[in-house]
Amino acid sequence: MLHKKLLFYRHRSELTTHQICRNDPQHLHQFFQFQHVEVDGTFAEKIKLKLMADAARSGVPDDLTAALGSFVIYAAIGHVRLSREPFGTRRTTAEVTGAWVYVKDNFTFTDEPGERSQYLGHWSSNGVIVIPLDGVAATSRYIPYVESPVTLGDPVIKGQVYYPIHNSDFRQWAIRHQRGGDFIIYSDRRYVPLFPPIVLYL
Repeated sequence: MLHKKLLFYRHRSELTTHQICRNDPQHLHQFFQFQHVEVDGTFAEKIKLKLMADAARSGVPDDLTAALGSFVIYAAIGHVRLSREPFGTRRTTAEVTGAWVYVKDNFTFTDEPGERSQYLGHWSSNGVIVIPLDGVAATSRYIPYVESPVTLGDPVIKGQVYYPIHNSDFRQWAIRHQRGGDFIIYSDRRYVPLFPPIVLYL
């Protein structure tokens, strides 16, 4: 993948991707992303998150989980030194000396046809909680959701009753209010020097 992305620039002596992309994260991702790792995306990781939330926060997810759920960390080419051999093959040597690291996450509120609507948590005006069984059920179609409201404290007090919310609920709200929708976010980028550099021959 790196070879293919750098081949077009083989006649340059240096490549600085944030200048080429004019600091546009979408262009950087589209043209120079070359590696990624998923975070909390497997069944085992989701179970671990739910157990930790239960033990430490009475079922309330931490800020990272509440904001992103499972997500992906990406690496994109940051800086490259290029040099051509003066004799023989005249091939170009590319040294990737730095990479941009960032998170990209898709917030979509659509469900696959025939699938049950994705669970988004139990919501109230006080925030969001994740019912442990629903957190597990979200990973398997064979485990039923808890479809009833849940009370934390006095149900007479505003915000103490949490209601189950799914993608379909959000879609209905968006249609009714003509607001909301799917979107993509990019985190701030962190530049990481690579030592030793990644060396390729173009």
